[in-house]
Amino acid sequence: MSPITTTDQRPGPALHHILRLCATVLLALGILVLTGWLLHLPLLVRVIPQAAAMVANAAICFLLAGVALLLPANAPAWRRYGQTLIGGVILVLALAVLSQDITGVDLGIDYLVRGDWLHDTRPHPTRMAPNTAIAFALTGVTLILTQLVRHTAADWVVAALSLVILLIGLTAFAGYLLAIEFLFSWYPYTRMAVHTAAAFSVLGIALLLNRRVQTQRPVYSLGSEDRHILTVGSAILVGMALLAGVSGFLILEQQASGALKHTLEQTLANRVDTHRLAIEQAVTSTRLIATRPDIERGLKRLVD
Repeated sequence: MSPITTTDQRPGPALHHILRLCATVLLALGILVLTGWLLHLPLLVRVIPQAAAMVANAAICFLLAGVALLLPANAPAWRRYGQTLIGGVILVLALAVLSQDITGVDLGIDYLVRGDWLHDTRPHPTRMAPNTAIAFALTGVTLILTQLVRHTAADWVVAALSLVILLIGLTAFAGYLLAIEFLFSWYPYTRMAVHTAAAFSVLGIALLLNRRVQTQRPVYSLGSEDRHILTVGSAILVGMALLAGVSGFLILEQQASGALKHTLEQTLANRVDTHRLAIEQAVTSTRLIATRPDIERGLKRLVD
């Protein structure tokens, strides 16, 4: 495979600022969530009441990712070795969590902090969700490969993994935004905490920028005018397809929600009518019994 050759070459200062901003957000989020776990502050750990919380291991991974992306670009050796080491740590931790879900063996890595104060009824309230662990595993691989890519195939792998991480975050965020879990019980992505989903979206963008800064290559390359037209046309078609799909889903979600609401209201009305008829029948039966002559004579003798 031949090395990549480009004509554009150095990223501008704005790109560095955006990368530092994204990394700072990830670092601050990790510190805040760890503080919430240590001081038992539910608002920092779980943004939406009764929803999934960002676990301590996830906060540590976001903190490490923020540190890796904040390593100075003017010290390439430190940045290369630091990001490779941090990527390896995140990858090992994520794979360990995934192995617990696959094998059922508890490695004890979920009990860094106590979680009983959250009163979470889930089987493992302090364990990150499988999709969270997968996203962190991809993050570790991306940080490692960013320091090793020298050829086109590996470079595109880094870009693809960064986009997958971004997509995982956006998909989980859509689960909360559209309340998909109330319509489809098989939709698992809302196990991820809402601020975890938002952080993965930021992390995916930061990894794309980090690839650009580290390798001094554009996020994508347009070799000729016909490729430019093809890329822009494809992007427009994909955008229109996504817009149509999301619009259709929103319409179906509103119709399903309305139909479910109508069904529940009708069921409630039927139950109320059933109870009302039972009460009226009981009252009528009691009155009929009370008007019987034998009952009246017996009551009169008791009074006498």
